[in-house]
Amino acid sequence: MREAVKLYHENEHGIFLIQEERETGPTYWTLPGGKLDEGEGYEDALRRELREELHCEIRIGEVIDTVEYQHRTMPDWSEYQIITGDIQGEIHPDCSVIGYGWFTNPPERILAPFEALF
Repeated sequence: MREAVKLYHENEHGIFLIQEERETGPTYWTLPGGKLDEGEGYEDALRRELREELHCEIRIGEVIDTVEYQHRTMPDWSEYQIITGDIQGEIHPDCSVIGYGWFTNPPERILAPFEALF
């Protein structure tokens, strides 16, 4: 099982999502975050992923859920730990993030386990 972590950030505009494009499939909306590197903890991985994807810092909150999911483009199951947090500073997405925004309703093409957050 692949261990991963995602940020749940909600404010008066809605839940923060990013849009990613993969070489192996279509674009999709998801919570920001990603897999843990070897020996890395969930909070450190979340901070690293936000720096890589959005070039910003976060203030970590608490774990609100853990979900298992098999992504259509990956053979293995992933276990996502979802952690609350606040984005600090301006967002400057890297090339893997083709869109971002706050949503009050789930957008089309959101990854299945995260649609339930709305």
